[in-house]
Amino acid sequence: MIIEAYEAPDFTAKLADEYTFQINPEKYDRTREPSVREDHMRLANGDSVPTNKSIDREYLTLTFYVDATGAVGGCDDVEANIQALKKLCVDVNGNIHRANYLKVRWGADFTFSCETAELKTDFVLFKPDGTPVRAKVMAKFRQFTDADARAKQNNLSSPDLSHIKTIVDGDTLPVLCHRVYGDSKYYIQVAAYNKLINFNILTPGQRIIFPRLTND
Repeated sequence: MIIEAYEAPDFTAKLADEYTFQINPEKYDRTREPSVREDHMRLANGDSVPTNKSIDREYLTLTFYVDATGAVGGCDDVEANIQALKKLCVDVNGNIHRANYLKVRWGADFTFSCETAELKTDFVLFKPDGTPVRAKVMAKFRQFTDADARAKQNNLSSPDLSHIKTIVDGDTLPVLCHRVYGDSKYYIQVAAYNKLINFNILTPGQRIIFPRLTND
């Protein structure tokens, strides 16, 4: 089993780094969160954005071991191994200002496009000096769907309901909001709707959903 890292949400910009499991997990769990949530987002002008339909998102949970006792080859330093996993899956990539987009692969038939939801490490065996030589890792990954697919699943792809914009160099969220809504003041709500960590930095190729404005 391996984890591949990408810098683009359409999984076209693959990084050279990847994480190869020293010991494949004995099993994995796949669960789904509820596909419908009753909710509305209130916009600055008093209008609201209906968000009562959400993606039926799947989670993949893996439990596996990293071992440097010599019983299994492939790892000389447990802490370095865990740090490499954290860097690939959790740490912010400065090029895209967020954690990497990921694909978990196992053999020819299993592929899961995702982002990290949780990473937990328990060190369970140590040398006399306290250096860990075995760790149990629990990694939980959240299925990732790009803006196009998310809009289709939410029935927001019609032009009179919403807009999807692909970011190009020089784009800013206020300017794009002015183009879509005729007013730039909605940029904070659009950033929240798209779960943007930093709305001041948009990445070329990134896709942003501009939801419709409706009155209750």
